[in-house]
Amino acid sequence: MKYLSIFSCLVLITLFSSSCDNDFNINDEWRDITVVYGLLDPAADTNWIRVQRAYLGESAASASYNQPDSLYYDDSEIEVLLEAYQRGADGSLGNPLDTYTLVEDKTSRTLEDGVFTTDGFRLYRTTETIEEGKTYKLVVKKTNKNHPEASSTTEIVGMQQASNSGFRFVLPNPNVVQARFFNGRLEWYQSNLAEIYEVDVYFYYKEVNRITGNIEHLVQKMDYATLEGVQANADGVGKLGIEGNPNDIYTLLASTLPPLKPNTLRFFKNFSVEIWAGGEDLAKYIDLNKPTQGVNGSKPEFPDIENGAGLFSSRTSIEIDNVTMSSQMSTTYYLSNVLCNKGFAIVTSGDTCYCENIPGLGPQQQCF
Repeated sequence: MKYLSIFSCLVLITLFSSSCDNDFNINDEWRDITVVYGLLDPAADTNWIRVQRAYLGESAASASYNQPDSLYYDDSEIEVLLEAYQRGADGSLGNPLDTYTLVEDKTSRTLEDGVFTTDGFRLYRTTETIEEGKTYKLVVKKTNKNHPEASSTTEIVGMQQASNSGFRFVLPNPNVVQARFFNGRLEWYQSNLAEIYEVDVYFYYKEVNRITGNIEHLVQKMDYATLEGVQANADGVGKLGIEGNPNDIYTLLASTLPPLKPNTLRFFKNFSVEIWAGGEDLAKYIDLNKPTQGVNGSKPEFPDIENGAGLFSSRTSIEIDNVTMSSQMSTTYYLSNVLCNKGFAIVTSGDTCYCENIPGLGPQQQCF
């Protein structure tokens, strides 16, 4: 997802101050600054952590663009550990229950070529089960004792909650075929400890060339909604919802679809809906990186990466697929004002019907 995915952009340098000694001067003597990005997911079979370094100095940044040792640690420089804890009644961590050494991985993920060198890029992974109810601490140990280790902790968002309803869909109802439709409204039980939710809707359709008969099966992703902070506070039974309507779907779809090819008709197949739940640190990180509005321009305090910068939090997701439109939508969506010129059609009573915007009349059904 746009906010909850961590591998889609190149990490450059993150500079901020916090309650720990994390103040970095842009021009300073060289020092080792660790940058970490990781989102633990209890539902994933493999969890990935990105670890690299930022650099400071009096020279222009361009002097180090192509120097791998300015961006990435060598194999022998660090060891990346994940420690699992069970908090005590007083909230203390105590001693770790388990400690896992993350595996260095240079091949499973790659960066696109850009200004900064990708030579030396690597990630760190673990296939150990991430358990809800535990606290996890990421530790980056340095072989050079003069370079302080970096660390951060996170709680785990998950599928369970106090009411035992679990993180799951209510609407569309996955258990009732007749209620497995999407008309803009969504409802779900909240994820344990989640502070932010992002909803992605995938619109599956096919394009048919009226001249050649060629068929192409396509999907369009739509960033449907984001709930965070007070918006993400569930009701008394732990439910959250979005009161959308069909026009919201039509408008979003019209704004995201690629241009219509000549002599082409589009036919709806189905939806899938994915809801991502993110932890408190992730919600604060997203707030911190939003454009500043207002006169004050103050930013929320970001949780600490001790002796480093970046993000370490948790996330998880639920998905429902093969979702249809409501019966009324399925027969009228292509005649809406915003979709009339997008080439959608339906087959009814043996005819193929599409929409044509006629001056003075507006969207009109045409059949052949």
